[in-house]
Amino acid sequence: NLWSCGRNNHGQLGLGHFELRLSTLQRVPLQRGMAVRSLACGQAHTCVVTAEGALWGCGCNEFGQLGNDAEMPLNRTTREACASLRLAAGMGTGGTASALIGPISQVSCGQHHTCVVGEGGVWTCGNGLVGQLGISVKREMVAKLTRTDDSHLVSYTQPGTAVLASQLACGKANSFVISQRGELFATGG
Repeated sequence: NLWSCGRNNHGQLGLGHFELRLSTLQRVPLQRGMAVRSLACGQAHTCVVTAEGALWGCGCNEFGQLGNDAEMPLNRTTREACASLRLAAGMGTGGTASALIGPISQVSCGQHHTCVVGEGGVWTCGNGLVGQLGISVKREMVAKLTRTDDSHLVSYTQPGTAVLASQLACGKANSFVISQRGELFATGG
């Protein structure tokens, strides 16, 4: 079971509606058989990792932070779709992990961006204007999960090291990764 409460102006509670404030816990409708492993919340978006390693998201998608390869919602119908949990682009059919990204083991959300640990690396989406996505291009909107470029992650221990992540955390406009060897990497402003 997944429960949520609080501000819901962008549908970030995953309840399928936009009732502004909910002060009591509400049960989030999940697909049949979906088991939630972990979740993270940004300013106005929420991302969930299932037991199968797939990424689902709901809420504000203005900068592509849900990773569903969709542009900013243009009308009420598309906006309403973001009020319920939706599968991120690149995930397999039926909510399974993709062959490209592999099962996702961890998710972290910044103000307007999302980072996940998949097999072989860190994947990011959302607002990357100050480099918080760790990719070669600084863009306001990256709507599909994109593998970070290790050369754009600043190492605090050993420059030029390939990043096999064991843990990650996002701030307002930055991202931090701890490698499997205990090295700390950072990107963003």
